[in-house]
Amino acid sequence: PYLRSKVQAEEAARTLDAQGLDRVTVHPSMIVGPDAPGPGTSGALIVRVIAGGTLPDFRTALVDVRDVAATIVAALGALRGARYLVTGSVVTYRDLARRIDALTGRRVRRTYVPPPVMRAIARLNDLAGGHLVDLVPSGSLAYLLGNARVVDTSRTTDELGVAFRPLDETLGDAIRWWALH
Repeated sequence: PYLRSKVQAEEAARTLDAQGLDRVTVHPSMIVGPDAPGPGTSGALIVRVIAGGTLPDFRTALVDVRDVAATIVAALGALRGARYLVTGSVVTYRDLARRIDALTGRRVRRTYVPPPVMRAIARLNDLAGGHLVDLVPSGSLAYLLGNARVVDTSRTTDELGVAFRPLDETLGDAIRWWALH
């Protein structure tokens, strides 16, 4: 449903474009950071990695909420029709876990499930109506497994002057915020 909503939103915007909508589009990746009432959907990934256990052997793209806000403000003056990718880092879950362990001073046991096994589990879960495990549908999983190793944000940095924070700063600030609040 989440990925479908993104496609539907883009389709609706294109329909409005055809009717003369003057828009600038900002496409953030998974947003994390401090000053949130809770970890939220994207932060739930961080919490899951902190907790350890079984994790998929995926890559994910993350961006600091403060960098998203700066991009939106900067985009207010952009040329109409412009599109900006907003991603600070693309990392594997393994790298994310290593960074989190270094930031927290803890070493948590984790097991990583390889993509072919994840695909098989997702297909079985789809057949069972999603009742076997808490996992995205196999179509969404295919998208997640195909995430790019690098996201080119040069247009965002060059045209809008946005500088993305280092991932460790974002993770540290978010984890401290959640722990305090």
